[in-house]
Amino acid sequence: MAREGVGSLDLAIRLNPNHPVWYRWFKGAALFGAGEHAAAVDALRAAPVHTVVSRLYLAAALQRVGLADEAHDEVAAARAELPGISVGMLEQIETYRHPEDQARLSEAVREAGLPAA
Repeated sequence: MAREGVGSLDLAIRLNPNHPVWYRWFKGAALFGAGEHAAAVDALRAAPVHTVVSRLYLAAALQRVGLADEAHDEVAAARAELPGISVGMLEQIETYRHPEDQARLSEAVREAGLPAA
């Protein structure tokens, strides 16, 4: 399913070269979900601005490609914007149909330094 989302976002970006920034955020999240972590990093780094959630997806992807220091920096930036953010809160914001997909995101951001609660 995530791979289909990536294809749809690629088409949307191609059809609208002046697309809103959230296209990049959603593409990065879809790429992370598809297990394409390096591509997720690239997509998210291409976004000129970030939300707390897009920063956490970037942190998760960076963690998965072995850039732990950068992942920790993104978690710190997300926590500076929303000091109470935690893995538990992220799980309420970003809900997944399949628990194993949720667990992959939660584990990656936890490893990047996001507190559990």
